Amino acid sequence: QVTVTLSGDASASQDVKDGGRYSFTVEYGGSYIVTPSKTGYHFSPSNFTVNNISADQTQNFNASQKNYMISGTIAGAAIVTIRLSGDKTDTRTVMNDGESYSFAVGEGGSYTITPSKTGYTFNPASKTFTNIDANQVVNFTATQITYTITGTVSGADGITLFVTGDGAASQTVNNNDTYSFTVVHAGNYTITPEKAGYVFTPSSKSFTNIASNQSQNFTAAMITFTLTGSIIGADGVTVTLRGDASGSQTVNSGGSYSFTAAYGGSYTVTPSRIGYFFLPANASFANITSNQTQQFTGYQIGKIAFILNGSIYSINSDGSNKI
Repeated sequence: QVTVTLSGDASASQDVKDGGRYSFTVEYGGSYIVTPSKTGYHFSPSNFTVNNISADQTQNFNASQKNYMISGTIAGAAIVTIRLSGDKTDTRTVMNDGESYSFAVGEGGSYTITPSKTGYTFNPASKTFTNIDANQVVNFTATQITYTITGTVSGADGITLFVTGDGAASQTVNNNDTYSFTVVHAGNYTITPEKAGYVFTPSSKSFTNIASNQSQNFTAAMITFTLTGSIIGADGVTVTLRGDASGSQTVNSGGSYSFTAAYGGSYTVTPSRIGYFFLPANASFANITSNQTQQFTGYQIGKIAFILNGSIYSINSDGSNKI
């Protein structure tokens, strides 16, 4: 709605809608000025003057809004949506980090500029301009929203945890230590603990479309194997384990021994009994990665005369005999 004002030798005013008509009655011979006005607009012509009027006069006016620019830059993120709201609405998309935006707005209006991108916060969050009467500038800085995935690992020292997915990192922690990874909003990640010779419960943990801090604990258990075998030829044989673990068992002829051994360990198994020797004398296992077996055969020392070409001979009353 435009106010049309008459001044000069008479004064009056009328409010006229877009496309409407104004009309003033004035006296012959007078001098008058007709001026349209509306906040935020300028008019062509700005006014109409008539002096010593002697006939009806007509003057049309064209209004155009006074515009200003609200502009600025977005730093810290790409593909950011900028929304203009208030007395005018509009949207821009800033495609590149550091790129600028701009909106043309009318004088006298009130407007709010708000940037948005999923997974980001902005400083400032928005900016409002009231009764605008000049160009305005507001810059925004985006910061990615992050969360933490944390937890403890128990059961072993020197465990390495790996994060994979929308980010990659690793940390090495000891028994009952806490690990922590920083991850971004809406990302997909998997945490996997690893140490040679150990299995973990759970073996890994995945997080999808993450939207808050997350926690997962892991428990390590050593992988073990068995060292087994049988004893032949002697009762009451002591079988001894030495190396990365120690132990002993007593086994009779035809019986079996069994020791639990850790992954990657090195061990020696030795049978013994007074008055006997054994073939082989012992068995060594280095850096084991599977179950192992070894049979031992015992021979009474007093009956043994010699070993020839891999065969063992005893001396009896009637001469040498092969066993």
